[in-house]
Amino acid sequence: RRHNNASSAWLLVGDTIYDATPFVSKHPGGAYSILRKSGGQADCSKDMAFHSNHARNIWKKRQVGKLITCPGDQGEMGDQSNSEACESSEQCIIS
Repeated sequence: RRHNNASSAWLLVGDTIYDATPFVSKHPGGAYSILRKSGGQADCSKDMAFHSNHARNIWKKRQVGKLITCPGDQGEMGDQSNSEACESSEQCIIS
């Protein structure tokens, strides 16, 4: 796993990836509340729903990409030139 520490913390919300790094040290729930689910550890959809509209609007600006199944896992996925390298059983981030 990557992006699961205070220097780079990405969160998965549904199929969307967000960079939460700037909020790790400032989050009212503490750094652990972000870090425990960062790096794709869990889907944070319920956590996102808990936040205010203002916080959700801030999140939209921090979008990194979308999560899809890697090519070859379930057939052809079209042009994958922007995907990160991955194994066939993993998922890819497409920005």
